[in-house]
Amino acid sequence: AWAPTASTTWGATGSRLSTMKKLINDAESVVADALAGLAAAHPDLGTGGLDHRVGYRASPKKEGRVAVISGG
Repeated sequence: AWAPTASTTWGATGSRLSTMKKLINDAESVVADALAGLAAAHPDLGTGGLDHRVGYRASPKKEGRVAVISGG
């Protein structure tokens, strides 16, 4: 079963800027599902690692450069 969630962004003056809704099929697989969607939308990216919870560029852009992004 899925559950809708909403996230609201607030501006500097306290006004609401936007609301984003997300559909989550299963809380246990939300990260893997998001990475699978990202990889499907961007063929130059890949997924792997433990339980496919790692996203990476399939071909390096610049030698000697590394970017690490971590989500909680």
